[in-house]
Amino acid sequence: MSNNSDTPSQLTGAADAIIAASSSSATAPLAGNTSSAVEQTIKNNPGTEDRLGYNYEGAKTVFSAWIEDRLGYNYEGAKQFPNDVKKRTIPSKARKQYPSVAPKAAAFATDTVQGPASIVELSRALNVENNGPQLMYEWVYSNIEWEPGWGLNKGPVGSIADGLGNQFDQSALLAALLRQAGFTAHIVMGAIRLNEAQFNAWFGTDSIWAARNYCFNLFIPVVTEPTWDGTTYYMDIKHVWVRWIDGANTWNFDPSIKSYTRKTGRTDLATILGYNAATFMSNAQSGATVTTDYAQNLNRANIRNDLTTFSTNLANWIKANDPDAQVDDLIGGQAINAPTLPVLQSTLPYQVPGDTPTVWTGDVPASFKPTLQVQFPNWTTPGVWDIDWQTTSDQLANSRLSLFYDGSLVPSLYLNGTAVDTGLAQPPGTYTSILLTITHPAYDGANYPLTYQRYYQTTYQWWQGAINAGDSFLIANAWGNLGQGQLEHHQTEVDKALAAGGTATSEPVLGSRLAMTWYRMASASSRICDLVNQIKKCRTVYSHQIGVMSFKNTLAGEFGADIGGVSGSSTNLNNDMTQIPSNDTTISMHGVALEALTLSQVAGTSPGISATTIIDKATQLLRTT
Repeated sequence: MSNNSDTPSQLTGAADAIIAASSSSATAPLAGNTSSAVEQTIKNNPGTEDRLGYNYEGAKTVFSAWIEDRLGYNYEGAKQFPNDVKKRTIPSKARKQYPSVAPKAAAFATDTVQGPASIVELSRALNVENNGPQLMYEWVYSNIEWEPGWGLNKGPVGSIADGLGNQFDQSALLAALLRQAGFTAHIVMGAIRLNEAQFNAWFGTDSIWAARNYCFNLFIPVVTEPTWDGTTYYMDIKHVWVRWIDGANTWNFDPSIKSYTRKTGRTDLATILGYNAATFMSNAQSGATVTTDYAQNLNRANIRNDLTTFSTNLANWIKANDPDAQVDDLIGGQAINAPTLPVLQSTLPYQVPGDTPTVWTGDVPASFKPTLQVQFPNWTTPGVWDIDWQTTSDQLANSRLSLFYDGSLVPSLYLNGTAVDTGLAQPPGTYTSILLTITHPAYDGANYPLTYQRYYQTTYQWWQGAINAGDSFLIANAWGNLGQGQLEHHQTEVDKALAAGGTATSEPVLGSRLAMTWYRMASASSRICDLVNQIKKCRTVYSHQIGVMSFKNTLAGEFGADIGGVSGSSTNLNNDMTQIPSNDTTISMHGVALEALTLSQVAGTSPGISATTIIDKATQLLRTT
């Protein structure tokens, strides 16, 4: 979608274009000129995703989601397993022994502190008074929120910038800090055994079965299914931690398993808001035509008035009843409890008896790192790539990957302003497509001991179109959920590039501005995800968010966003899988709306263009199907 920085967007024309695009295949010709060689290369290299859009079931195959094939979000895109596995319920005997207790909301921790996105600076700051290893462990434990997953998604710098990380990310960060200070640190991958209470305290789940499905839905390898030991249930999972070699002693640090204080939030929010679902829907449909396959003339005035009333009622209630209220007080949340120091564990107390772990004395192997590959097809010869470049996700943290043309329309791929690959000149007035490939090798079935957990999709590939000669592009990418750090980094990069004398359309300035725009949208999407999760008692985790942000030099400075592939997965903390569809739909709708909002903020015009504004316009002007 796009938004012009100089003039208001022409919504009607945009609606026609987008609706037409959404009903055609990803390889259908666009208006303008491309080459037969490019078209043949596209035909010979079909992607695994057909206009994937946003996909929030990063591990499960979905067969009937119209929005997945068009412009929307879907959380079910990488797992392939029968519903009875995903929705396996607590056996009746276990229910009697362990009654379900609704957990307090497990959200992004609210008490973390943003650190400098520099291993050198952070390590130096923490290595004081001979307590470096303990303080480094404490900092990672207390300030990098737990994020489920498997494989090194963010790496050390990305974990600091986002304030989140899985067991690989947090362990890699701690090891990097220790090594930078001159200590010997190893990254260890083995198996751990926790009981039901321990899993619930860590994950925020309400039973061992919810914890088991948490692992299944959020990529964590289960080694041993929940097992009754005569007193309680336990479960074995794969895990990653750090060993500090201190002379003759070896100490084990595990920063990703944390203790939390959780809040439940209020149960009377609907009353406070004055919200009634039936009334709200009736008001929205007043005067509208609603059939089984389309809606027209929805009552925009009533919708806006009701939303204003809800927000006003909430604000008035807070002022009158709890003026110091935080978000956690209203909808629930959590804070990380400080660890007790020193941590001197010669063995990991919950490591599975007899487990022989894998020890990495250096970096996490590439077989556990996601990759992004960018391929730019040759204009005249099918099957030839003018640009063919690949890297791992941890190398993209706090970085910008851009595609800019020079004055002769020669495209180059830049990483932080340095050309990493260059193509051949593209004719004026033409467009091409680029092939984007994402791999998650850590999701390979070989990493999952249970055969029926070997259902994760490891490769995503799609063609990102409308690469117009002479325009400027950012290969937008994000791994896992996000905080504000990368947005703030690229805002600073814009200021630095301008202070150095960069022009508005130079790669350092415009590339950083596109990156800032992307991370504004992606971080806001993660925040919406967290808020919805708290309300629905779910946990949603992104595997990747990939696409293209553009600046249309050929159209008087129009900003655009086409995020072709986003994949993630959701689970419910109460093991109530009926809550997942509404959780995912709500996140999806807000995510699309954020695209329009972000483009509007950056371009300084309103409305921004996304499926939200297009559908809003379409309900007034035409029949939508």
